Amino acid sequence: MTSIEDFKSEWQSSESSAAKDLDTIHEMATKQKNQVFNRVNLRFAIELISFTILAIVYDDWFDLNRKPSWAYITFVIALGLFIINHVIALVSLNIETDYRLKDFIANKLRQLRKLSKSSLVVSGLFAAAFIASFSSGLDLNRSKIMVILALVIINLVALVISQKKWSSRISHLEQILEDLK
Repeated sequence: MTSIEDFKSEWQSSESSAAKDLDTIHEMATKQKNQVFNRVNLRFAIELISFTILAIVYDDWFDLNRKPSWAYITFVIALGLFIINHVIALVSLNIETDYRLKDFIANKLRQLRKLSKSSLVVSGLFAAAFIASFSSGLDLNRSKIMVILALVIINLVALVISQKKWSSRISHLEQILEDLK
């Protein structure tokens, strides 16, 4: 990730003072702010596509429709929340405004904080629903319990990693905002 210092040095080293007009500054600022949001957008798009494919494959391969009704309904609702959360995130992060750079970053920082919380909660709910629907109707033995336990651990680790990535993105934007003051 580039810092505000990289941005400043690029601007100061531009060819002439004529190149330092507002359009050039706006172009460099847009490049700087879009790096964080492009990563978030890419992540949301990949997760959205992969979980939609998972829903199709999971329903067909693992006979989700033959599981108890509560398991099927829980999985479908959790997946629906997950997809809706990601669509809202993709739309809200891609709405352009005519804010000044500082106001734009402050606004996006507030959005990113909200999205991080909703994303973590919805991901946790989806993981719980997935594990519950996967394990429902199984005749549990030692090996199946170990698989379920492994799924729980994997999902907990994934949530911790996701939280750390969100914190990193938020702190990066906070640093940019602080540098602009």
